Amino acid sequence: MRWTLKGDAEAARRMNPWNLYVFGKLALQWFGYIRIELVPELAGFVVIYALTRRAAERLWVRAAIGVFGTVLAVVLFWRASFLPAPPDAMEFVLDNALRPDRTYFLSFLKGLTKRWEVWGAVAAAAALFHFRHRKVVDLTAPSLAALLAFAAFWPRPDSARLTADKASFYAAEAQRRVSLPKPAADFDLVFVHVCSMSWDDLWKTGLAGDSLLGRFDLLFTRFNSVSSYSEQAAIRLLRATCGQPRYAQMYKEAPPECYLKGQLERAGYHVETAMNHSGAYLEMSAKLARWGHLRRPMPVADLLADKVNFNGTAVYDDYEVLERWWKKRQASGAKRAALYYNTVSLHAGAHPVGEKRAWSKDPAERFRISAVDLFADLQRFFGLLEASGRNVVVVLIPEHGGAVRGSQFLLPGMRDMVLPAIALVPVGVKLFGAAKAAGGPRLVTAPVSYLGLAHLLGGLMARPPFGPKGASLDETLAGLPETRHVEENRTMVLLGDKEDFYLDLLDRKWITLPRKFHPDRVRTR
Repeated sequence: MRWTLKGDAEAARRMNPWNLYVFGKLALQWFGYIRIELVPELAGFVVIYALTRRAAERLWVRAAIGVFGTVLAVVLFWRASFLPAPPDAMEFVLDNALRPDRTYFLSFLKGLTKRWEVWGAVAAAAALFHFRHRKVVDLTAPSLAALLAFAAFWPRPDSARLTADKASFYAAEAQRRVSLPKPAADFDLVFVHVCSMSWDDLWKTGLAGDSLLGRFDLLFTRFNSVSSYSEQAAIRLLRATCGQPRYAQMYKEAPPECYLKGQLERAGYHVETAMNHSGAYLEMSAKLARWGHLRRPMPVADLLADKVNFNGTAVYDDYEVLERWWKKRQASGAKRAALYYNTVSLHAGAHPVGEKRAWSKDPAERFRISAVDLFADLQRFFGLLEASGRNVVVVLIPEHGGAVRGSQFLLPGMRDMVLPAIALVPVGVKLFGAAKAAGGPRLVTAPVSYLGLAHLLGGLMARPPFGPKGASLDETLAGLPETRHVEENRTMVLLGDKEDFYLDLLDRKWITLPRKFHPDRVRTR
């Protein structure tokens, strides 16, 4: 194979697609869509420059160089983006146990067509192809200068200080505890753990003022669910009596006092589990039994499956599942019962059984319809509880948001990135058997998380609000512990520091989160 040195015009023509690629990435960096790492970018620039200065005469070699450049561009762009890591993405698509069904894929592809970034990339590629033989200006020097200017002048957070601050936060959280006393009056507990419902989702779909939320006695407006995925959110709730753990700590055994189920049982509760799905996806029910000490879920496979989940599995009617548990509870004769109920009715891709062209429906409209159905089922369940005359505390707590709006980082429905718009969820507490709050729910606007919820439960047990001499909500909320807004999933941590928020991508340096994504910019109640 012979290599020949090409003229300046030919070299510029070969290099300019990469130069324009560099300018495009710098523009996306400027507007906060991606986060560029200088060393990989410079290395890629040097490699492509070397290959375009000398070109092989054989067509297959030139084609191979073109393919290599394209693959390198995709790899560097993916690394700079906030998309899931390629191994995770490939596993999601190829693993039979994880792969979504055809409807979900078609809906996702339809969502891509609505992003201006996608059409911008298509237009840029078409322009490069159209002008590939025109006279060109060599942009190599300007693109290299732009990269070096980015390296010199782009502001960067103090990574060492933020890393130490993160370690300090987790060290302090590891010392925090809440103990649940034996209740001074008998009442049941129901935790309704809803997959994919944030304040931002409710505002996006016009449901933030729904009548269901108005029925609660307490409504938390700044509750941080911490995680963007179900399994981790469930483990955090099931360990609510201890401070916020690191992600890795959730998959290790915790001290006995950290398990909500154990504390409830010591307080005299019979604790059960129910789900409106099989719990088999990602072995969720098995993992919650292992890391949250839950019992295996109540059987529901014989009930009505009114929806199909994103992976083609059955989703059962919420009211029927809750009604079955309630009948079982009433027949049990237990003085105190508690239920952990997990529902996936709002999960992206879930749709009614038999619906044709389900993929064509707008995701926001799909969420709205599903949420209205879920709220109606919960209203019916509330009617059952009221009719029983029993004292019951219902806690509605979403696992995380559904990212219905999407963001400049990710498409709607994608939750691979921790963001306040996903983590800030509406948590409602309804007291059956207590005096109804006048003027709608009492709003709790303090920044709290799971430890605050455990403290509230302890207050309800120590000073029950039931009956004519029941304690006031002021007494119950006294000393409510606040928690600094820190979010975490497997690949990143979001840390608040004074007036700024930063993302730690774990394998890279800290980056500043654009202000428009801060928690105070998320609309709640």
